[in-house]
Amino acid sequence: MTDWDNTTAVAETPEIKLFGKWSTDDVQINDISLQDYIAVKEKYAKYLPHSAGRYAAKRFRKAQCPIVERLTNSMMMHGRNNGKKLMTVRIVKHAFEIIHLLTGENPLQVLVNAIINSGPREDSTRIGRAGYGQEAGCGRVPPPESQPGHLAAVHRSTRSCVQEHQDDCRVSGR
Repeated sequence: MTDWDNTTAVAETPEIKLFGKWSTDDVQINDISLQDYIAVKEKYAKYLPHSAGRYAAKRFRKAQCPIVERLTNSMMMHGRNNGKKLMTVRIVKHAFEIIHLLTGENPLQVLVNAIINSGPREDSTRIGRAGYGQEAGCGRVPPPESQPGHLAAVHRSTRSCVQEHQDDCRVSGR
C-alpha cells in the first residue's frame, strides 16, 4: 500500500463570504428576541442571495431564509419589478459596496443593526382597575412596512421615484 491509501483526505472548506467579500462570522445580533428571525450566521451563509428555496411552504419557515435574500426578495415588489431577481441582487451588491466605502464596516452588520432598530417588538401595559394596577409585558406588532425592517426604506425610495416621474410628466405635458 502507498501513503496515499493510508491518509485520510481532509478537504478544508473555504469560508463562505457574501459576494466573495463579506464574512458572516463577525456579525453580532444584539437583540436576543430577534436572533431566531435574522438568519445571518454560518448555517445561512451564501455566496449570493439567490437560493430558490421554498421558504413559504410552511409557517415561520421564512425565518430560515437568509436575511440578505429577504431584502432582495422584498425589492422585487410592484409589477414592473416582479421576477427581476438578478437585477435586485446587483442593486444589493452595489448598495453593500457603497455602505462599506462610507462606513468601513461589514454591510451585513449595518443591515442587521438597521433591522434591530426598525421598531420595538415588546411593550408594557397596565393591567388592573382604579388604584390597583400592575405592569405587564405585551407583544407589540409593528406596521407591516417595517416587518423585516428594510421594507419601509424600499417602499419610500420607490414612492419617491414614482412621484418624481409623475411631476416630470405634469411639467412637460406628456
